Amino acid sequence: MIILIVEDSQTIRRELKSLLEKHGHATLEAENGAEGIHLLENSKDEIELIISDLEMPIMDGMEFIQKCREMPKYEDTPCLIYTSNIKPNLRDRLKNHGIQAILPKPLKENHMMKIINSVRKKR
Repeated sequence: MIILIVEDSQTIRRELKSLLEKHGHATLEAENGAEGIHLLENSKDEIELIISDLEMPIMDGMEFIQKCREMPKYEDTPCLIYTSNIKPNLRDRLKNHGIQAILPKPLKENHMMKIINSVRKKR
């Protein structure tokens, strides 16, 4: 599966990339939502899953996902938010934006892979 990682922290991008590739996935990376949109518009690859941070400069995760959903090619692509900022009403807001799950920071490999595999099976 080809997974787009949209995250402003280079350390976290590297961590996610390493984990996902260890499990046989290919990855593309963007530093913020604007870069992510550019990649989606110009990639020749079929991106099958998007993992995005919520809080990023230039374009945050919420705006990024909204713009993804406006693109016919990606309107149904599973999107996961990877964040440490889990407020009580955040889950409902994210579900309304088409987010399949929230992955809490810090990274927990087994939990993340279980969610990715469950989203993958639904496609």
